[in-house]
Amino acid sequence: MYIWFETDALVEYAKLFGLKKAFRIDRWESHRDMNPKIGYFDYLRMKHSSFAIRLLTCPPCLLVWISSLLAIFSGILAMPVIYVSSYIIYIAICRLKRY
Repeated sequence: MYIWFETDALVEYAKLFGLKKAFRIDRWESHRDMNPKIGYFDYLRMKHSSFAIRLLTCPPCLLVWISSLLAIFSGILAMPVIYVSSYIIYIAICRLKRY
């Protein structure tokens, strides 16, 4: 979650593998020239309002679905444990980053 939401890994890997058009990174970069503080996920939420975009740009929402998928393999009762522990770790890393 930290890599997905707090770094530019998605953008960099999309550029590396030639997926700039598929992820519309060119449009984001031209928009970012006018507004340098806008991040990629903020741009997606602003320009594309769909369930998939809202899901991929919302940390708690995405984590619910990832936890659900992981719970299929480890047992459905493990989902709350996976969700809560993952979210606590994500928040802790984000807070440590500020210091």
